[in-house]
Amino acid sequence: MKAFLGILLTVLVVSQIGNTVAEASLKEKIVARKLDRNQNNALRCIRKIAERRHGGLESPHYTAQLLTKYSAGKNDINSLKNIQKKCEFLIKSLPKNRYVTIEELRIRLLEISNPDSYSSEVFLSTDAMVIPKYSCRTAQLEGSVALGFSLAVGFGGGTCRGNNGRKFAVLSSTLGVGLGVGAALIVGVDEFNHQRTGYGAQGNMDGQVVGAMGFAVRRGLRQFSPVNGVGLGFGVLGYAQISGKLNILPLGTDWKKVKARL
Repeated sequence: MKAFLGILLTVLVVSQIGNTVAEASLKEKIVARKLDRNQNNALRCIRKIAERRHGGLESPHYTAQLLTKYSAGKNDINSLKNIQKKCEFLIKSLPKNRYVTIEELRIRLLEISNPDSYSSEVFLSTDAMVIPKYSCRTAQLEGSVALGFSLAVGFGGGTCRGNNGRKFAVLSSTLGVGLGVGAALIVGVDEFNHQRTGYGAQGNMDGQVVGAMGFAVRRGLRQFSPVNGVGLGFGVLGYAQISGKLNILPLGTDWKKVKARL
């Protein structure tokens, strides 16, 4: 009987220890998720200042200031909340200036690149938010058939990722007509980089970011001959593209890459 009670007591103690460890682990996960969420909120707000040019030519400076505070307080939830409040105040109080040129922003970035002003990590993150660069990978499938009158139809798709964390899906379709005899099928892939060169004159600021990038994506996707591809066909074909449609769909943000720089 004593042996049975001893075993039972041991089981209860081990079970209690296991429950305590599990509760501690759960609390750690909850805290980690809360910290991650507050980090994302702060960075999202800071990126708005950079993309929307709040403060005009001073937007890189405000961005770098907030990123410096973020870098110092990124592991403290209260600090992150204060950074977000400061950021939201600046967004409300500083006017947007969408017509600041890239050349002007480059000069301002060069002025704040001094190590005495901001750390290299903060400067690189500021540069990525103010003038982001996109890397795109696309695939194309284009077919054509002709018997006097020729018809060509193409489809493309891929993804673009920015060093500011943004991700986009790219879908395209093209239509061409002409004259000829024969048939052909082209399959290929394309890779290209794009650096945003400015904002459009209409639409919301996030839309303008997509729109400006979309121009280069269109140019890449609508190449008749892909950079790397294989074509099979016969006959003589001649046609010109008469229409094309491009959809750029936001896929959110990869904040892990953004955080890795800070």
